[in-house]
Amino acid sequence: MATITDPTEKRTALEGGTYDVPDLAALMKCSTRHVRRMIDAREIPGLIRFGRLVRFHKGIVDEWLAGKVKA
Repeated sequence: MATITDPTEKRTALEGGTYDVPDLAALMKCSTRHVRRMIDAREIPGLIRFGRLVRFHKGIVDEWLAGKVKA
Protein backbone atom coordinates (compact mmCIF):
# COMPACT_ATOMS: atom_id res chain seq x y z
CA MET A 1 0.00 0.00 0.00
CA ALA A 2 1.08 3.53 -0.64
CA THR A 3 2.78 5.75 1.89
CA ILE A 4 2.98 9.43 1.02
CA THR A 5 6.58 10.63 1.35
CA ASP A 6 6.80 13.72 -0.89
CA PRO A 7 6.43 16.91 1.23
CA THR A 8 4.24 18.58 -1.39
CA GLU A 9 1.89 15.58 -1.48
CA LYS A 10 1.77 15.55 2.33
CA ARG A 11 0.73 19.21 2.40
CA THR A 12 -1.95 18.61 -0.26
CA ALA A 13 -3.25 15.59 1.65
CA LEU A 14 -3.46 17.54 4.90
CA GLU A 15 -5.33 20.39 3.23
CA GLY A 16 -7.75 17.93 1.61
CA GLY A 17 -8.56 16.25 4.89
CA THR A 18 -7.14 13.39 6.89
CA TYR A 19 -8.20 10.70 9.31
CA ASP A 20 -6.27 9.80 12.43
CA VAL A 21 -6.28 6.31 13.97
CA PRO A 22 -9.33 6.80 16.25
CA ASP A 23 -11.30 8.37 13.36
CA LEU A 24 -10.49 5.46 11.07
CA ALA A 25 -11.33 2.93 13.79
CA ALA A 26 -14.73 4.55 14.30
CA LEU A 27 -15.32 4.65 10.54
CA MET A 28 -14.41 0.97 10.17
CA LYS A 29 -16.23 0.02 13.40
CA CYS A 30 -13.21 -1.71 14.88
CA SER A 31 -10.67 -1.04 17.62
CA THR A 32 -7.70 1.30 17.35
CA ARG A 33 -5.51 -1.71 18.06
CA HIS A 34 -6.87 -3.44 14.96
CA VAL A 35 -6.16 -0.33 12.86
CA ARG A 36 -2.58 -0.23 14.20
CA ARG A 37 -2.15 -3.90 13.25
CA MET A 38 -3.41 -3.10 9.76
CA ILE A 39 -0.89 -0.23 9.59
CA ASP A 40 1.94 -2.60 10.55
CA ALA A 41 0.76 -5.07 7.89
CA ARG A 42 0.54 -2.18 5.34
CA GLU A 43 -3.08 -2.97 4.55
CA ILE A 44 -4.44 0.59 4.63
CA PRO A 45 -3.56 2.95 1.75
CA GLY A 46 -2.96 6.69 1.99
CA LEU A 47 -0.69 6.53 5.03
CA ILE A 48 1.06 9.79 5.96
CA ARG A 49 3.77 9.70 8.64
CA PHE A 50 5.30 12.63 10.47
CA GLY A 51 7.73 10.85 12.76
CA ARG A 52 5.41 8.90 15.07
CA LEU A 53 2.32 10.84 14.03
CA VAL A 54 0.10 8.82 11.70
CA ARG A 55 -2.62 10.22 9.44
CA PHE A 56 -4.48 8.87 6.42
CA HIS A 57 -5.45 10.78 3.26
CA LYS A 58 -9.23 11.06 3.43
CA GLY A 59 -9.89 10.71 -0.31
CA ILE A 60 -7.71 7.61 -0.70
CA VAL A 61 -9.19 5.88 2.35
CA ASP A 62 -12.77 6.68 1.28
CA GLU A 63 -12.14 5.17 -2.17
CA TRP A 64 -10.48 2.13 -0.58
CA LEU A 65 -13.41 1.58 1.80
CA ALA A 66 -15.93 2.00 -1.04
CA GLY A 67 -14.08 -0.68 -3.00
CA LYS A 68 -14.04 -2.96 0.04
CA VAL A 69 -17.80 -2.64 0.51
CA LYS A 70 -18.52 -3.53 -3.12
CA ALA A 71 -16.34 -6.65 -2.94
